[in-house]
Amino acid sequence: MTKKFVDLLALSIAFMIVLPWAVQAFVKGDAAIGILLLLLYVINPIYSAVLGWFSGKDLQKMWFLPILSALLFLSGGISHLSLWAFAGTYLVIGIVVMFLSDFIRKRMER
Repeated sequence: MTKKFVDLLALSIAFMIVLPWAVQAFVKGDAAIGILLLLLYVINPIYSAVLGWFSGKDLQKMWFLPILSALLFLSGGISHLSLWAFAGTYLVIGIVVMFLSDFIRKRMER
C-alpha cells in the first residue's frame, strides 16, 4: 500500500464515520442537525469528488476507494433506508469523477 492510499483511506474514515459521530456526540440540538445536513448535502459530495479525482490519477491501484468510501458511509452507525440513496449518490459522484480524471490524464499524456 502506498502512502497516498493510506492517507485517502484515513480521510475516508474521518469524513464518513468519525465526523458524523463527533457531531452527534458533541453538538446538541438544532446545531447538530444543521451540521449533519451540511455533511450530507455539501461536504460528503465534495469529498467524494475529490476522492474520485485522486483515485483516477492511479486507477489501477485505487479504483475501489469510491466504493469503499460509500460503504464506510453506510457503516457509520446511522441506519436509515434513505441513507442508501446518499451512499449511492456519493458512489456515483466518486466513480464519474474518477473516470473523468483518468480520461483527462490520458488526454494530457498525448
